Amino acid sequence: MNTRNQKLVCLLLETVGVAALFLPFTFGHSPWGALQEFWFFAVPALMAPVVLLQTLRSFFLRPLTKPELWLCAALVGLLMLVPLGLYAWDFQANNPTDCDQWPLFLPALLVTGFFMTLKCRGVSAQFLAPLSLRCAYLPNAVYCLLGFSDWGRHWDELQVGAAFVGATAVLYLAEIVYFTRQGLKTRTIG
Repeated sequence: MNTRNQKLVCLLLETVGVAALFLPFTFGHSPWGALQEFWFFAVPALMAPVVLLQTLRSFFLRPLTKPELWLCAALVGLLMLVPLGLYAWDFQANNPTDCDQWPLFLPALLVTGFFMTLKCRGVSAQFLAPLSLRCAYLPNAVYCLLGFSDWGRHWDELQVGAAFVGATAVLYLAEIVYFTRQGLKTRTIG
């Protein structure tokens, strides 16, 4: 399968993440519907349309411009770290004597370490940008799936949107592996 066909397949599969934004996730609410009241839970779901737009952008032969790369970095920082910080703040407010919220930051730290390793190995920013967009979705998606299922004890409370979020996470993991392999093959000399 050539690169253009791979991009078309990714584009079609990534519509699952955009659909998840509008489908009921739990208690009859979609992430889009939760934006007004529970925006910090819904914000990570907004990364799916950004990923879809980045895939559409990849059909152009020009590499990403510096402003596009900076926009990717800003979105990743905002959509990965801010919700995790809010989760930790909310957890601390509801459990003032329990200081064990550090595991909430572990996925963000692992993702940061992953990118630092790739950058040190000379992987181009052209590969790091699509990787980072997909990686920013994962920690919050997993946290929401686990949190709203009462940490796996009540999977039956999740609705079709949650299944779409899970499918999107699996798709993004496959794309992360693909982009990592491609980026390592075409390392920059540095």
